[in-house]
Amino acid sequence: DSLNKTAAGARIADARDQRRLLMMLRIFGETGCKDLCKRLLRLTCEYQDKPGTIRLRDTWVEYDPRNWSPDMGVTVNVGLGTGDKSQTIQFLNMMGAYFQQAAPLGVVTPENVYQLGKMLLKAGNIQGADRLLTDPATNPPQPPQETPEQVLAKMELELEDKRQQGKARDAEYKRETDLAELEASTKLKLIDLQLKEKEVRIKEIELGLKNTELQMRMAEAGTAQVDGSMPNAMQLIVDLHRKLEELASAETHIVRGPDGKASHTVKVLPQQQYEG
Repeated sequence: DSLNKTAAGARIADARDQRRLLMMLRIFGETGCKDLCKRLLRLTCEYQDKPGTIRLRDTWVEYDPRNWSPDMGVTVNVGLGTGDKSQTIQFLNMMGAYFQQAAPLGVVTPENVYQLGKMLLKAGNIQGADRLLTDPATNPPQPPQETPEQVLAKMELELEDKRQQGKARDAEYKRETDLAELEASTKLKLIDLQLKEKEVRIKEIELGLKNTELQMRMAEAGTAQVDGSMPNAMQLIVDLHRKLEELASAETHIVRGPDGKASHTVKVLPQQQYEG
């Protein structure tokens, strides 16, 4: 009695009661539920005359009981263990640790881990396992792993591809460079040709100007010979007459030598006297 008053004693008593209740439910399931399920199978095979759809492993599956036999081998699982949920969860955790150690050996598959997770959620009374876990069967297939030889061949192929791309870029760069040089050379030649054409035009203009100037001078000279012959002659006569008048009005001066004797005479114009 003193043990029942402690927390450990209360847990032991509660576990004992739970085991007794589970044993009663298991007996009821083994003796009643199994027979009920077998009778339901027989009734379904006899009276259902069209296909149906059920949810099996989180997937909707179509079935046709018309082709079934009521005497086929069927195992009815009551779903009751021999221990409580804490023991079940503890055992499943031990299986999880075993999975971690056995995974490198290849004895554990993603499907095994998925089923273990579902059992843990069920033992913890957590509904909606499909929202927390993903069935590996629904995932797209993974591509096969490449062998080292395939990886090496792929790397060599990528390297060769890069080399070809580099050669193509070099060829394109050379082509663009040659094209740019050709365009520059063509432009320089065109500019040189234009300059030479301008020089020729300038020389032609200069030659035309010289010809025009020469023609103008020749025209002026011809005009002077035709139109200016009489005025020039008259001007000569006038100048000669003026010089004669100046000589007539000039004074005679005696020029003496160093000894004081007269050596010769000179005519001095009035203008020369004024200047002297």
